[in-house]
Amino acid sequence: MNRLVPILSLLLVSNAFGQVQAGREVEGKPESGQQAPDLVLSDKQNRPVRLLSYTGNVVLVDFWASWCDHCRQEHVRLKALYDQYKDRGLQIVSISIDKNPKAWRKALQKAELPWTQLTDRVGSRNIIGPQYGTNSIPINLLIDKNGYVLRKGLHGTELDRQLALVFNTP
Repeated sequence: MNRLVPILSLLLVSNAFGQVQAGREVEGKPESGQQAPDLVLSDKQNRPVRLLSYTGNVVLVDFWASWCDHCRQEHVRLKALYDQYKDRGLQIVSISIDKNPKAWRKALQKAELPWTQLTDRVGSRNIIGPQYGTNSIPINLLIDKNGYVLRKGLHGTELDRQLALVFNTP
């Protein structure tokens, strides 16, 4: 694994109205051992949030949509894992690929997810999701404290085991 090779770049900039615009898009899909892309997306209050602002924490980036039953089931498991590891440095950042912002906001109210929620919508299109190969959700990336992708597509007991390894728990 060569961690020195810069393989991804994403530059999203906020304009004066707080909207996020695409600059350069991700070049290739992030894989294990590669540096996570530095992306900025809007949260539910339409404020820009930068993924690399979480450097120093282990980050699980969770792609989902309000219409995805498997995603909502996964969130139940993620709530338990978040409660278990948040005090040890786990941050979860969920990125919705919903086309309908109202459906996303309604799902957020119902789910009461305690971690950062972002939207992948910029105008009428998704920016990040297609670049990550999120044509099948739920999908996620586990990023280490230094900003490198540990694993992609962890679910169920596989995610449990990986977090136990990362946080040195039996």
